Amino acid sequence: MPNDSLSFLADLLASPELAQHSRVVETPHPDAAVLAATALARHARSLAVVVPTRALDACCRALGERLPATEVTSVRWGDGLVELGPVVVIDERVFFDGIAAEPFEALLPAFDHWLIAEGDGLVDRLRRALRTSTQDSRACGFLESRLGLGYAEGSTSFVSANQLRRTELACVPYLLRSDPNRVFYLQRTRRGRELRSDIISAGDAMASFLERSRVTVLGRALAVDGDLSFAMQELGLQADPHVDARALRDDLLLFAPHLPRYSEREWPTQVVDAARRLVGLAPEVTVLASAWNRNDLGRALRSRLSASVSIGHPAREVELSRVVVLDRVPLDVGEPAHTAQRARTSRWFRTVGMPRAVQRFRLLASRVAHAGAMVVLDGRMRSRWAEGFWRAVPGAHTADWDAFRDWVSDDQGGVR
Repeated sequence: MPNDSLSFLADLLASPELAQHSRVVETPHPDAAVLAATALARHARSLAVVVPTRALDACCRALGERLPATEVTSVRWGDGLVELGPVVVIDERVFFDGIAAEPFEALLPAFDHWLIAEGDGLVDRLRRALRTSTQDSRACGFLESRLGLGYAEGSTSFVSANQLRRTELACVPYLLRSDPNRVFYLQRTRRGRELRSDIISAGDAMASFLERSRVTVLGRALAVDGDLSFAMQELGLQADPHVDARALRDDLLLFAPHLPRYSEREWPTQVVDAARRLVGLAPEVTVLASAWNRNDLGRALRSRLSASVSIGHPAREVELSRVVVLDRVPLDVGEPAHTAQRARTSRWFRTVGMPRAVQRFRLLASRVAHAGAMVVLDGRMRSRWAEGFWRAVPGAHTADWDAFRDWVSDDQGGVR
């Protein structure tokens, strides 16, 4: 990356007040975590750097080279309690493995500053860290009988926080039972009955944690339409965000062919036909399908599947190929937590649902390989409803089938 493109990070890291505030920084620079950690280590007495598992060893080595006089300690998921040093690099699974929030809360006061690197899916990870699920049959049976919950096959029974507190279930942590921002529900799954809990708004719960320590978040896909305020609100941070305009892509082909809306009867059939056509055109394709469409697409594409074609889920954090096919925009309107929140807030879709979907959409687009294409088989992309999704990928191009075929031919050296 040219030196002039580092001016944004250089000005930020040179500030003597760098370690004194909480902030969200969006930058595409691959070494941003090491650069920021090196600058923060000069001002903070103790610094925690949270990185993905795949980057743990590399980050430790790089920081060791840049800070030869400072001890750099690594903490892996499953290590248990370790002796904390001046700079500690922590595997993100220590916090974001969905077990409970208590370990995260206990470690916060130990450090002057936290640096959370590669925060592309940070909001979702924080939400998962504050979610609990139990399959304890005794607990589920006790709830059903004690609260008189009728339970039909495949249904979901919501439980109020007050009711759950009165049941005094030992299997549910007190923090979760007493949190008014949570929705609890019993759900029947293939593995049996489960008591589940989802946080309604991550911001209120995380604010009580983050206000005790200064936090810097680095990410490539946290902004919505160039604005980081939604991510700041979700994280409970009250600080001035910083956006690097160079994070915006101008090499992505965003393609939305004419298809019916996903709620219409003919949509699944036409999605399968469009996916077949795309797999036949491009030599390397990743198909990301929603749960109810994945099996149909798998059966339809089985005859064409090869090592260069894979079918996954939009929420899975994987490296994507040159051509990514998304069957519908990632708007999770059917989740129980969203259902409960809509009942509380009349403007849920405008204030929470749509910004969250746009953020996830941009996250997927940011992971498409360089000079790649993203094809969205959702008929709503052709309406004014989808303006936010188009704005989330500034500089993207649109095309019809013929233009897409020409792009594949020119870029890949011939149409298959």
